[in-house]
Amino acid sequence: SYTVVRPGGLSDKPSVGAKGVEVSQGDILSAEIGREDVAEVTVAALLSAQAKDATIECYDSAGETMFGAATGASKLAKTLPEVPAKFIHRADSFEGLMEGVLSDSEMAKTGIVGGYKGSKIEPLNTL
Repeated sequence: SYTVVRPGGLSDKPSVGAKGVEVSQGDILSAEIGREDVAEVTVAALLSAQAKDATIECYDSAGETMFGAATGASKLAKTLPEVPAKFIHRADSFEGLMEGVLSDSEMAKTGIVGGYKGSKIEPLNTL
């Protein structure tokens, strides 16, 4: 089994706590996140049965700060689909952020995540 945690851009800012962090799936949304919050999300994900065999993204729910204003999380590319609200998790605790997380195989069934792979990836047993 595995759990993959993909943080947004790392920053050295102090922890905003669970209420200031979002977890999403689908590799669509991103924003900065403090290292302390990434550590908290990672521990919660590893201890959660809900996050088993899952890939999640975590970021500060306020998003990036541009010209002194918070922008919110942004899509990694304009061509990506909109993320349904049920795939964006908010909670009062880091453990609560894992509620509703789907395994990668369940996410594949939603159509949000394609089965993309790099064309040059070779299986380890051929190296």
